[in-house]
Amino acid sequence: MTALDRRWAWPVAWIAIGSVIAGAVGLRFDPSQTNEDIPLAIVTVIGATFFAVIGALIASRAGNPIGWLYLAIVLVEGVGLALGAYADVAEARGFALAGYARAFTDPLFLSGLALFVAVFLLFPTGHLASRRWRCVWWAYVAAVAVTFLGFLLQPKAPAADGLGAGADTASTAGNVLGVDALAPVIDPVLAVAGFTIVVAGFAGLVSLVVRFRRGTAEERQQIRWLLAVAILAAAAFIPAVVTGAWVDAAEEAGRNASDALVVVNNVLFFLLVVTIVIGIPLATATIAA
Repeated sequence: MTALDRRWAWPVAWIAIGSVIAGAVGLRFDPSQTNEDIPLAIVTVIGATFFAVIGALIASRAGNPIGWLYLAIVLVEGVGLALGAYADVAEARGFALAGYARAFTDPLFLSGLALFVAVFLLFPTGHLASRRWRCVWWAYVAAVAVTFLGFLLQPKAPAADGLGAGADTASTAGNVLGVDALAPVIDPVLAVAGFTIVVAGFAGLVSLVVRFRRGTAEERQQIRWLLAVAILAAAAFIPAVVTGAWVDAAEEAGRNASDALVVVNNVLFFLLVVTIVIGIPLATATIAA
């Protein structure tokens, strides 16, 4: 990577952070959003800032592709969130291009999340563990591309939740870019793509084990930090899913879950999000040294 390439790292980082902030601020102008979305918006901006700053440090100082991967994740997610916020406001107030902004919201948001898998496949060197991993890599890349195109061309916009995703409108609004002829095949194709991305994620963990056994002392220490974050995330994820299932079961039965259970569930999911959006960039920041 040339010096000129590295100079772009910080401008891209500020653009990416700005797009996330725009998406978060846009919530305040959407009449369908409530004060409950404010903590999620704050955590999103903080996490995006961590990823973007550390990504820029890695890309500008070490020239490691993982830095650019972090910047790509924040930029894709940020643009998706900003478009989602604009779509919410535009649909409520009759602004132009609301349908096109909505059409790109979920494809960008979901494909941006899928980019996290690449971190485990490339860490810590920024390259695959060996040539044998190329088939896994290209299958993963193809699955991410199919995920983006599949949701972009899906005839009906999928129901979505979260920051700027338009949960109140996406489930009923049609997709202006949807192709009706693809309706019979698009869901099975997206299911295969999603399964491929999950398998690639597990393959990434196996790749880390292989690297740990063959790597230098420095690489082993870097991998230990990332694995520690993964263990903490798993420790929060499993009970969060269990308590969330109890809360949903109570609501489906027509009764309210106990306040203590709801609080525990919210705390666990908060810890999970914080572990991922702050723990991963911090654990991998050592490659910028």
